[in-house]
Amino acid sequence: MTKTTKPKQIITNWGILFVVAIYALIIFAIKTQDQLVKLRVDYQIVMAAQAKDQDTISKHNDEVAQYQCTIADLKQNLNEESNKFEKLHQLVYNAPADHVHVFNLTISAYTASKRECGKADGITATMEHVHPGKTCAVSRDLDKLLGKKIYIAGIGTRYVNDLMADYIHNGIDLNMKYVDSAMRFGKAKKRVLVLD
Repeated sequence: MTKTTKPKQIITNWGILFVVAIYALIIFAIKTQDQLVKLRVDYQIVMAAQAKDQDTISKHNDEVAQYQCTIADLKQNLNEESNKFEKLHQLVYNAPADHVHVFNLTISAYTASKRECGKADGITATMEHVHPGKTCAVSRDLDKLLGKKIYIAGIGTRYVNDLMADYIHNGIDLNMKYVDSAMRFGKAKKRVLVLD
């Protein structure tokens, strides 16, 4: 005898399978919707970060453009100063040795220390303060240069506001901040032009 399944039992089995399948689809749809919401939030976060990055990039591009303009201005100023320096340099080297504003002098260096100056207050013969890299002293035979601006070939401009010791002649002493810098400088013969 063959066993036959009853039609009611088949429908019940298919009904249970159908309900399970619908339930599985509903669960899948809910999980998918949660994932979609999460993806949408992640996408919005990424888009907001990109917009912020674009604002930052735009801001940095503006800053770069400003720096490029500043660099161009500085290059132009440097070229102008270089041209002035070259003209002074040529004037010093091409001027006759007996020209009233050109001298061949011995250049040395000093600091405003008590050991070198006998005092450490930094006050000069013109009653001004020394400024390393900007001021210098001259020998007493050149005291007419006090208060004047000079150009030293290969070194640059300095303001004369101090006098050297009595026993030194035809010399200029450049004020420097550090003793070791002054010692390394040593002495050199240079042409000097009085600018004013």
